[in-house]
Amino acid sequence: MTMEPDIGALDPSLLSGPELREALLAADRERSRAEARELALLAEFDARDEYKADGAVSAALWLARHGDLTRSAAGSMASDARKLRRHPESMAACSEIGTAKVREFIRRVHSRIEAAYAEDETSLLSTMRRFSVDDTIVFAKRWAAMIDQDGAEPPENTPSLTMGRTGDALHGSFSLYGEDAAFLASALTNESDRIWRCEGEEHLPAPQRNAQALMDLLRKAVGASDITTDPAKPTVVVHMALDQLEGRAGYEMATVDPYGTLIPADSIGRLLCDAKVHRILSDPNGIVLDFGYSERIVKGYQRLAVIARDRHCTFPGCDRPPAMCHAHHIVPWDDDGPTDMANLALLCHLHHHAVHKRGFGCQRLPDGTLEFTRPDGTLLEPQARPG
Repeated sequence: MTMEPDIGALDPSLLSGPELREALLAADRERSRAEARELALLAEFDARDEYKADGAVSAALWLARHGDLTRSAAGSMASDARKLRRHPESMAACSEIGTAKVREFIRRVHSRIEAAYAEDETSLLSTMRRFSVDDTIVFAKRWAAMIDQDGAEPPENTPSLTMGRTGDALHGSFSLYGEDAAFLASALTNESDRIWRCEGEEHLPAPQRNAQALMDLLRKAVGASDITTDPAKPTVVVHMALDQLEGRAGYEMATVDPYGTLIPADSIGRLLCDAKVHRILSDPNGIVLDFGYSERIVKGYQRLAVIARDRHCTFPGCDRPPAMCHAHHIVPWDDDGPTDMANLALLCHLHHHAVHKRGFGCQRLPDGTLEFTRPDGTLLEPQARPG
């Protein structure tokens, strides 16, 4: 058995031509084996949702922030790792026949042909041994085209969308075809997958998660149309009894106009952080004590100033754009936190929820920087800001 040279101890300038070629190939084999180990570790890290301990949205974004990979490369590695975890034989083969070969093949295995890949996995891996990486790509494309019998173009159809309202529910149906169908399906799948990875131990049913994904995409689109305005912020009227607002109530529900929809009272803080809100305070007998307009909203040029300073979500490791962000009151408005620059920070919907509901902490230090903490009180590594 040929021993691999100690690559780290070699001085390339002192090697002969044959030695240099052998050392280069040995380094490449070492890189491939290291990548195989990283894929296995990433697959387990992703499956356990370990990235959530740092408030990260996904394993890919966590790796891009802490590792030596671009977001694109980290996303590709995370996607391949998830597929390979479902195919242990292929995962094990990475270090033997070459990680690049297996990854190039597995990423062309979509849902319609994954069962066929599992059935032919041993023979396909054996065939890859004879090929270079480029030849493996050609082989993978031809095999996938041969196996996939459902790739015919859909018939020409006219897209349609119908909507109706029953009480406070908006319902309807739609039909999309071809590229439009693929575009929406891809966008919803990606957004739904992102939401799934940010949920706690209990996940929403798929239909509810898809609805949330659609609304998140709409908020992003509406907000992107004009950054001088608040992204998709409706004006709402919140009804709360005075003892609820003061935290003395034995129940925790409030109602929101126009349909009297019940919402948890502890969600009011996040809702009021960056929204146009009228409040109606009543006593236990329902007598209105106060009606007023909340001035907590971050308006016009003030919002532009916050955007110019923060540029994107300020949570460590997150760079969602301003159109997807709320202006968060660091000291809550209900605790006399002012609506001024020092008390505001951009947080995307997910990390705004994390601060209000999941126990993550946020404070501005005397030097103006933000400090975030995990629910257990430990400090999150500060986010590197662009120059």
